Amino acid sequence: MKIRHSAQIISVATILIIAGAACTLEAAPEPTLDPTIGTALVAPTNTTPPQPSETPEPTPTAPPLPTSPTADLPGVEVWINVESLNLRSGPGTTFEVIGQELQGTQCLALGRAPGDDWLRVQVPDGTVGYMLTDFLKLSRPLTNLPQISITESYVVMGRVVDSAGEPIDEVTVAIYQGAGEDELRTDVTTNSKGIFVAYLPLDSEYTWTASVVGVGCASRIVDENCSYTGTFGPDATSRFELPLDRQLVLTYTD
Repeated sequence: MKIRHSAQIISVATILIIAGAACTLEAAPEPTLDPTIGTALVAPTNTTPPQPSETPEPTPTAPPLPTSPTADLPGVEVWINVESLNLRSGPGTTFEVIGQELQGTQCLALGRAPGDDWLRVQVPDGTVGYMLTDFLKLSRPLTNLPQISITESYVVMGRVVDSAGEPIDEVTVAIYQGAGEDELRTDVTTNSKGIFVAYLPLDSEYTWTASVVGVGCASRIVDENCSYTGTFGPDATSRFELPLDRQLVLTYTD
């Protein structure tokens, strides 16, 4: 899987509208441990998150979830490709950090979480957890790793589409709760079908928000200057409770 451009984290309690932004953001919920690369800007225009639409939205097809145990999965050698990288107890930045590995460390990838943002990895001391795919160098293609079932978390699934309902790839979506020092947040990126999959710990409570925070320069809506003319307005933000009983749809107005 190629390393994607990703968004600068703009204030997560804001409504996000984009107009021809340049690819200059730096983003990451934890910039020293889970770093990311610059992407097209998403500009805030409001301070009150919108409520999700009451109109029923089409349901995207979920990625297949195999049931074979992790112990039976083949491994792929990977190397840490950033200065340092967290090992987490689950596939998301809201999960506990259980270790940290330095650049160049060789690990063994055991499988990929649906959505492909996170890999299940065994580090040199034998500890098994999850690491961000974008910051690992793989010895073989990502597709050589099987998808694994994620049972230790809530699943938040949705898609990003244009006004005609067509999927948009390479869009970064933040799933968050709270603000400032109390903020809990994990970011995910849409695939070629516009689908994103995020995971939250089972002890997560109350209301959460899903909102578009950036667009990679490889997205189909971005031109050679890494800019676009449409907007991600109120329909690009949705609030929800856990467990989520529907699939989210975030819309780009072109």
